[in-house]
Order: sequence, then C-alpha cells, then structure tokens
Amino acid sequence: MLTGPLYNTNNSFIVADRRLKNIFQVDVTTGTTSQLLPVGTASKPIALAYDSTNMLLYWTDADTHTINKYSLLAHRSTVIYRRRAG
Repeated sequence: MLTGPLYNTNNSFIVADRRLKNIFQVDVTTGTTSQLLPVGTASKPIALAYDSTNMLLYWTDADTHTINKYSLLAHRSTVIYRRRAG
C-alpha cells in the first residue's frame, strides 16, 4: 500500500510503500524511481513529511510504533519518538 505522495521542489514526489518497506522518490519528468532509505530502515512506513530546507524526511512506522527522521544529507536515520508498551 502506498501512502503520500508528497511533492518535492525537485520536480519529484515522495511516496511510502508499506509492501516494499521503503520510501521512494519519483521524478515527474522522467518517471525514474529511486529508493530514499537504506534497506531495513523502515518496516511499515506511513504518514510522510518532508523538510526541504534541511533535507529531512519524517515518517511514522506502523510496525515499530515510531516516528522517524532521515537526513538526506548525512544519510542517517533517527528514531525521534517510540510509543511505550502498555
């Protein structure tokens, strides 16, 4: 299941694919699709947000119950919130 899309200022849009367990960027002029996250970073990504100023991608993960951010500049993922059990 795809969620999104978010429109990016680079003539592209960003979508989350829960089945493929990743977030993708699609170029609107060429149709080229590229994977944004390293494999294994997301389990069931949903609810995208993109900070184009700082090139940060945010998403919630329905499987791990987390809110995450990924720096497209540093290529680093961080869990910024984790729901506590109970």
